[in-house]
Amino acid sequence: MNANPNLTERLIQDLNADPSLPPSLEADSFDAVLIANTMEFLVQPREVLREAWRVLKPGGNLIISFASKNRINEERQIKIWGTMNDDQRMWIVVRIFTSLLPSLLFSS
Repeated sequence: MNANPNLTERLIQDLNADPSLPPSLEADSFDAVLIANTMEFLVQPREVLREAWRVLKPGGNLIISFASKNRINEERQIKIWGTMNDDQRMWIVVRIFTSLLPSLLFSS
């Protein structure tokens, strides 16, 4: 990141210790949010997705990727993740997100 001349700010945070993003990251302030190869390690994925949605601009893109089963650091992932195949992992991520949608869309 230090080599990127366009980078003006960065945030490093342990989302398992605290899934809430700092208040300085204002609501509706990001065009895109990328969660890359992280879902399998999160102990509070709902809260992380809720925060991603909070900072995402209306019409923005939420991109979630995760490693395939044979490319995972198994000793650090949450237990259930290791028992699922890739289709099941995609289903669980979509299910977590869609379960949040009513509260995200209609919160005050």
